[in-house]
Amino acid sequence: MKKLGLSMLAFLLPAIASAQYGQAQAQAQVFNILDFVKRILNWLIVASIVVALLYFIWSVMQYVRSGGGEEQAEARSKIIMSIIALFVIVGVWGLIALLGGVLGVGQGGSAPVPCVIDADPATPGCQ
Repeated sequence: MKKLGLSMLAFLLPAIASAQYGQAQAQAQVFNILDFVKRILNWLIVASIVVALLYFIWSVMQYVRSGGGEEQAEARSKIIMSIIALFVIVGVWGLIALLGGVLGVGQGGSAPVPCVIDADPATPGCQ
């Protein structure tokens, strides 16, 4: 069993390292993976804002429906927590955008992929 696992790892290692592709195909594969991760993170940010906003609306409805006393105080604390969550989410999103602007990495930008010294001169970015 151990030999089978090692042989499978040896067989799949070039695919993991993207060694079966040329420089251009490897760059395209890396950019596809980074684009996929970026799309997931953007979706998670929007989803977290929607969840926090729905929690805020639900808490306001609880506050309005509560008769007073303990229920009203609990609903008020939920409203405050949801407002803080919205500020934190949007603030972190803004801070990341600010840092990206200061460092020159804009929305949709990509990090340069290093080239091999003896790379094909036709590969974009390699000289």
